[in-house]
Formats: sequence, structure tokens, C-alpha cells
Amino acid sequence: MGDEASDGRHKNAREWLTFLVAAMAAVVAVLGYIQSRAANDDATKARKGTERRNEREQASLVDFIVWTREGVRTLSIANHTRQTINDVKVIFDDETYLNVGSVPGCVMWYMGPLKTTDEYGQEHEVVLPARLDFTDSQDPTTKWTLTRTLGKRKPEPELTGDLTELFSGQMTTVTTAC
Repeated sequence: MGDEASDGRHKNAREWLTFLVAAMAAVVAVLGYIQSRAANDDATKARKGTERRNEREQASLVDFIVWTREGVRTLSIANHTRQTINDVKVIFDDETYLNVGSVPGCVMWYMGPLKTTDEYGQEHEVVLPARLDFTDSQDPTTKWTLTRTLGKRKPEPELTGDLTELFSGQMTTVTTAC
């Protein structure tokens, strides 16, 4: 009879021990799941941060300047990337604009002089400062505004006049080395 009671206690202890091992395994599994989710979230944040830095790095390779070129005050867009920038528009302080269209990679776009005369003899001059709006060729594309600083596209002001046709004879492009 003593052996039967001893077997019963051992059986009872084994059942409790089995239950405790199973419970510990469940706790370890839940903790592992929580830790893997946290690691996945960290990896996603790091990947998105890298993507934002890369897209900004590409867009930062576009220059927009006013300078004197061969004695003529000139507006320039320099695309130092190997990709075309699209939807390129120069918006002047008086809310007139030039619709440039696209500037291929490794190309400088020039417009100068900054004044012209229309067919009626009336003189027109662009009003600086200006801003440059463009869309990059990344996937997915990002819309940018470049003034003194680069940022995501700002809302476009109420535009008053398209100067593209008026200044079209003064726009040129030159291929550069990237």
C-alpha cells in the first residue's frame, strides 16, 4: 500500500511539473513574440528613416540659383542627379511663373536675361525671389519645393500669369558631368 501512495504522489507531482513546464513554455513564447514585434517595429522605423534620407539626398542634388553668367543675370536649375526631375515650375514673388516641364539628369537649365520685351515693345522682368517646385523620379515620387531650403512641396499660391511663352527664347540647357 505504501508503494501505491508513493506512485500516486509521484504521478501528482509529475502532472504539476508538466503543467508548470507548459506554463513556462507559454510565457517564454509570449515574451519571444513581444520581443520579435518590437524588433520588427524598430527595423521598419530604421528602413523608413533610411528611405527618407535617401530621397532627400537625391533631391538635395538639385540647385536653383540666380547668378551672373557671361555678364547676364541668369536663373539656373542644375540637376546633378542621374534622374529626370519632372513637373518643374519656377514661381516668382509676384506669383507669375515659368513652366519648365522636365530637366533631365546631369543637365543645367538656364533662363537669362531676366527681362524681355513682348511683341508690343513692353518690357517684362521676373520678380525675385523665386521658388522651384519639382517632382523627383524616385519610386514613389516626392514633390519638392526649393527656395533657400529644400522641403516637401508647399501649397502653390494663386498664380497670376504664365511667362513661359514670353521667355521661351531665353531658355537653354547644357549637359554637365554628374
